[in-house]
Amino acid sequence: MAWRDSGGVYASVRALLGQVIAGRYRLDSVLGIGGMGVVLRAHHVGLRRDVAIKMLRPELIENPEVTGRFEREALSLSRLEHPNCLQVTDFGQLEDGTLFMVMQLLEGWELTELLGQPLPVLQAVELGIQLLRGLEHAHRRKIIHRDLKPENLFLVRNEDESFTLKIIDFGIAKLDSLHPGDLKTAVGMIFGTPAYMSPEQALGAPVDHRADLYAVGCVLYEMLTGTPPFRDRDPMMVIHRRLIGPPPPLPESISVQVREVVDTLVAREPQQRYQSASLALQALENAAVVLRRFARMNPEGEPPWILPRSRASALLQETPERRDANERRQTSGLGVTPMSEDDLASLRRRLDSVLLSPSPDARLSDAGDVLAPPSSQSTLVPVRPPRRLLPPPQDDDE
Repeated sequence: MAWRDSGGVYASVRALLGQVIAGRYRLDSVLGIGGMGVVLRAHHVGLRRDVAIKMLRPELIENPEVTGRFEREALSLSRLEHPNCLQVTDFGQLEDGTLFMVMQLLEGWELTELLGQPLPVLQAVELGIQLLRGLEHAHRRKIIHRDLKPENLFLVRNEDESFTLKIIDFGIAKLDSLHPGDLKTAVGMIFGTPAYMSPEQALGAPVDHRADLYAVGCVLYEMLTGTPPFRDRDPMMVIHRRLIGPPPPLPESISVQVREVVDTLVAREPQQRYQSASLALQALENAAVVLRRFARMNPEGEPPWILPRSRASALLQETPERRDANERRQTSGLGVTPMSEDDLASLRRRLDSVLLSPSPDARLSDAGDVLAPPSSQSTLVPVRPPRRLLPPPQDDDE
């Protein structure tokens, strides 16, 4: 399987088309090529159905962080069997060492293609309910996503013209059942996207399932308003703003129940949020009951759903619409790159020495059953806001 040739990665990937790998998957077309891997449309020659195959780029096989992330994503998805979660049906390694995973081939849109404008409240709430149902399923299997954002939420149109939301990309998921040392999730490592990560996650502390619930609140907020709750071109300013206070209030035209759910989800302190996806789901479903009742009473009926303008495309396929939607939203930032100790020290200086762990026994803990609320004797330390934003340190020779 020749990946490296004078024609570059794309040419070498095209050379794979028509081949059958693992004795059963015929590679038919390229859906997209990214920094970590390539996604292809394939056909299971035995079951006679199309699938998506994600392959790790061979030059990354020797990188234990990348291979570990790829394997964790496959392991995470293989444990999920829920309509609102993407499923992996196979995982393996080819003779040349190339890792691959086989997934459902879905046709639809990223949630990003609906954003940039407020969605009808009931539409946002219905999508939020599906998101929480999938998250509840993952948390029951002790899987914490850690990077929930619109780019990782995929909409599939059903035969009745309704949408099914799928949670995808569990590449930096945390599995509580594994040994903590295998996950390298320690203070000093920041994973996720600043616009949606919780305060404790943004500061490199260990996280539990409530970090996912915070991200759900940020996604709901964006669906209701058209913009993320905290925005800035500087990801450190995004982190700073979420540490010093709540996001701008939602419009009063949105029902009180919905506003209360979002406010609880995006509470700065983990103890102030819903303590499980099940509790958040129950609260949002109660709000939906009221919204549906008022919609039926409205002479004009329920407002129509906002639909994507582009044609549906395969999951993980890079299209101009998705690329443009992601660029417009300007959610670039820290991404999933670990921060060095120097970067983390600089961040903490700019946040006026935010105190995370006054003692080794008082760290933000992610141990135990992720569905169990913390006890009254919990050692979780509140995330303290900085008093002011300090200017960046000056060099001594200036």
